[in-house]
Amino acid sequence: MAARGAEPVQSDTPSRLKPIGFIAVVFLLGAVSGVAGARAYWLDANKPSFGRPSVERRVESMDRYLDLSDAQALAVSSIIRETDEEKDRALLPCRENLEAARAKGNTRMREQFDEEQRREYDEARARTTSSASSRR
Repeated sequence: MAARGAEPVQSDTPSRLKPIGFIAVVFLLGAVSGVAGARAYWLDANKPSFGRPSVERRVESMDRYLDLSDAQALAVSSIIRETDEEKDRALLPCRENLEAARAKGNTRMREQFDEEQRREYDEARARTTSSASSRR
């Protein structure tokens, strides 16, 4: 039994835990922001591209894995450009048939829609067509 008049002894345990807790929180926030930053960097570097990736991006990708010299990178980019032009020329006759089939399908689909749906469909196609032609 405690003697009367004796004051209770206070522990400094809570005051010792505050700095440790603060350091733990700072460490945890740093880890979370580091993971978020790494993920954002990875997503930006690997974002999907619609259509054909640029020649520069393809050469950069090869350079990452093959460690190309400047002369090799220049030669490879020239070859890629020439090959792309050759492929485009080879696909030209196919594109005409493709466009005809696409137009026929679009006309048949439009017949299934009411007036409001046709308007929305036409607007969406116009947006898609204009953004696709700007990428070429």
